[in-house]
Amino acid sequence: MSLPEKDFKIVQSTSHLELILIGLEKTEELHYLSFLAKKQGFRISNEWTKTRDQISEDILNPNSLRPEVTLINLEKLVDQLIISADHSYRVYSVDNSMVSKIRNLPSKISDSYFNSQLSALYPAKLDPATIVASGVALTKIKTLDSGIAFIFSVIDVSTTFDQNSHQLITSIIQNFNTVFIPEGSERIEVRITNKVKKNDRDECFRKVLESFHNLVGTFGVDLRSLNQYCFYNSIDSYYLDSAVGRASSIIMTTNEDSNDAVLSNRRNRNYCARTQSVVDDSGKNHKYTCRAVSIRWPLENENRCECELSIEPHKHTWEMGHCYTFEIKHPSSLAHLNRLVDDVINRA
Repeated sequence: MSLPEKDFKIVQSTSHLELILIGLEKTEELHYLSFLAKKQGFRISNEWTKTRDQISEDILNPNSLRPEVTLINLEKLVDQLIISADHSYRVYSVDNSMVSKIRNLPSKISDSYFNSQLSALYPAKLDPATIVASGVALTKIKTLDSGIAFIFSVIDVSTTFDQNSHQLITSIIQNFNTVFIPEGSERIEVRITNKVKKNDRDECFRKVLESFHNLVGTFGVDLRSLNQYCFYNSIDSYYLDSAVGRASSIIMTTNEDSNDAVLSNRRNRNYCARTQSVVDDSGKNHKYTCRAVSIRWPLENENRCECELSIEPHKHTWEMGHCYTFEIKHPSSLAHLNRLVDDVINRA
């Protein structure tokens, strides 16, 4: 993917701290950032401009009262937001030999495998007016306590007709998507940010996995025999397990020709759809079963966001007995996220 030289010159004149602050704002996760950052003492305001100013001031002027407010910890925070804030997941099992080879790759992957301009910008993104082709490019590899994140930039170019100028306007959308290799597990997770439109996610999953396949294949790792997990059984397991979170939303359906029943209240933290029932008064005695479920858990000392796990396949997919995607939003930590993924797999 070729980018104009002018963008790279902008990077050279921007400090690392400034790029991190720009990238932080581009996550659009101010409330979740507030939850994660307060553990380390970062000052987070209710709006981005003030938040950027406060973080910049605190890092440039260290204070012994907040020793964890450092550039390194800020970088870890933005990485955490990019790879885990709100994503759709597809998971593949791999054998121990294959996953060991993948874990050894970061030290072997040279700069030539990355897009240098995108890598230099990270965690900031290209200006929407940049002229660049659509594509997928390896942008960063992050080795974390919880695993290894291969972060890809997926760039889509769109053209719209401007009614005022009567001209075609071309703009780009850049999203970070991740292939994650969790520590201590024999699996590959493809994580697509939910900023990608729902109808475009299947294609995004395909592009990212294909790019990862091509990358590791260069080093002799063959992913053609991957086994993909199906989460069809996890839906009913979570619905029936009243000990796990609150069911903030469920969709009940029948095997007959009948409309679905949606039981949902995501805002009321005292609501649980498991306590509700669907009764058919048509005289046809339809029996309802759960085909989609969202579970929420409170975050400690946090009133503005909750952790949410959603398994909501399209009805046609569910009727075929398939479900290959789930979503997780706002886990309390990366370790908590790994435990959630483990649990979804165990219920499959």
